[in-house]
Amino acid sequence: MTAVLAPEDHRPLDVDAFAWTVSQAFVPLETADARAGFRGRVHGGSVGPLHVCEVAADAHTVQRTPRTIRVFDPGYLKVGLQLHGRGLVMQDDRLASLGPGEFALYDTTRPYRLRFDEPYRVLVLMLPRQLLRLSDSDLARITAQPLGGHSGLGAVAVPLLRQLAAGFEEYERAVTTHLAEAAVELLAAVFVAQVDDSRSSRPSTKHWVLRARIAAFVEANLPDPGLDVPSIAAAHHISVRQLQKIFESEQTTASAWIRERRLERCRRDLADPRLAHLPVAAIGARSGLRDSAHFIRTFKTRYGVTPGAFRRERQVGA
Repeated sequence: MTAVLAPEDHRPLDVDAFAWTVSQAFVPLETADARAGFRGRVHGGSVGPLHVCEVAADAHTVQRTPRTIRVFDPGYLKVGLQLHGRGLVMQDDRLASLGPGEFALYDTTRPYRLRFDEPYRVLVLMLPRQLLRLSDSDLARITAQPLGGHSGLGAVAVPLLRQLAAGFEEYERAVTTHLAEAAVELLAAVFVAQVDDSRSSRPSTKHWVLRARIAAFVEANLPDPGLDVPSIAAAHHISVRQLQKIFESEQTTASAWIRERRLERCRRDLADPRLAHLPVAAIGARSGLRDSAHFIRTFKTRYGVTPGAFRRERQVGA
């Protein structure tokens, strides 16, 4: 994901500049209901597997509509932590009213609406849905539900998320990357605990957290062509056999998972108009596929079209 505004860039934006910036920072969105004299600020960028931004603005609404989903749909999930003021999150026929210290999950692949009736400040985390390792049906059951407050795993997550936001300005990059990976692990535990555990075959929360940790590690290290099964197992202090067993339960292998994540990131980047200036070979290299001929063959096998043809189709359809 592309960095948006540097942490030190806190200049106020009018409504048109704000609308453009939030669409660039996240996914295409529609901004409405802003009053005369509106001012807003957006700053943040990518850290580890997450895209983290702090947004502060006057009253307005933001919508993800079927039209904006058609423009660009990378399949991300978002977590919004209210820092100041109040906000409403609406998705899947649910409404979450959030006060400071509360957060909610929402899915960018489906329409949603955010409404702020007063000046506010919110921390937004955007992440690939694969990192949470939840099915689409499970995700649809937990969107737009308030979490945090003073009890449960949500209350444990809030201080870490606040620390992650502060990390852009206070810590070295390596520290904020570790914070981001820890945030993914904890959010995975929060959301798994929120899902109704009616299926007896569902893995334990500990198992889900380990899977989320592995997924975050893979996502953060996709550009490294040396990423492989032994290195992933070693990084998590488990054996190669233990790692393979985790993926066997999902009818796949660790190697296939790495390949799928690399190809999916390439597909997403090829469809991203912000990366249209990069050659196809550079898109592959960004995700660890540095042999361009192998990248083209593998991409065509997976999606039925070459990377170049896929990019042209997306440009025509945009």
